[in-house]
Amino acid sequence: IDDFLGCYDHLKLYANVADFTDVVNPVDEVKYPLICADIPDFVREELQERIEWLMVRTITMNTIFMRRSPDGVRVPHMAHTDNSMGDYSLMLYMNDDQSGRDGGTALLTHIKTGMTAAPETEDLLSIAKADQNNSSAWAIRDFCRMKQNRAFLFDAHEFHCALPIGGFGRGIDSR
Repeated sequence: IDDFLGCYDHLKLYANVADFTDVVNPVDEVKYPLICADIPDFVREELQERIEWLMVRTITMNTIFMRRSPDGVRVPHMAHTDNSMGDYSLMLYMNDDQSGRDGGTALLTHIKTGMTAAPETEDLLSIAKADQNNSSAWAIRDFCRMKQNRAFLFDAHEFHCALPIGGFGRGIDSR
């Protein structure tokens, strides 16, 4: 959804001066690089309003944060789901894809098992964990190219990854 937030220009200004630090997620106890969880109330309120308008129902926003993805910084889990944070994920892009490397979010299928969503058995969970950072074990089944103020809303149980793998840009151009 393009032009998602009316307050986007204010959010962009805020993001340019916000602090991004490494954060340990209390759910999986993994350190995630360059996170800013301090989101202004006006952004939270408009996000809530826009998502509820799209979903045509009341929603609960469990987790909200910004993440920088500078070139050379790898995330702990390339292929992953967000189901530990809620039922849906929304990516709001803060930059245009100028990398020439297809920047955005890819929805994935595990090649050997056909998994597209959070595993339902311990065996499938073990396979997903073993291959979570093996890009050759996954195929892209759908893709949303990043563009400023574009939102991508999807089921949090679906496997996905940020592209390009290994990040892009420098400083404020890597959100």
